[in-house]
Amino acid sequence: MLHIKPVYTSYEREEYSSACGFDYTTDQYCVAEFDNNNIIGTALYRVHEGYAEITDIGFVPQYDDNTARILLARGTLNAIDLSGIKTVVFSAQNTEFVKGLGFFPKYGKLALQLQGYFDEPCHKQKIEQK
Repeated sequence: MLHIKPVYTSYEREEYSSACGFDYTTDQYCVAEFDNNNIIGTALYRVHEGYAEITDIGFVPQYDDNTARILLARGTLNAIDLSGIKTVVFSAQNTEFVKGLGFFPKYGKLALQLQGYFDEPCHKQKIEQK
């Protein structure tokens, strides 16, 4: 069974990030995904003034499941939203799957507005292009 949760201790953040091939730094927040209590995926993000930036999202070697990827991304967006941040940019390398979540090109990155995002199932909002 898949389980997604924010990670609060620096030790666990570093351990889970490393398992997925990421270099954790202390200015990053972490959301982890588990399958039967085994770490399978990690998302890292930074909080800036007025927005959050997802810097890494991925899985342990030889684990590649699109459903798990989408659930981890949505769980990360939910954690960001619950912290009161409503604008998210995505600067991680693997960008194709997040376009299906509503991310839109803006300022040379992919961006998403979370205001109302979780009000309805599969609801997507784009930041207006200027």
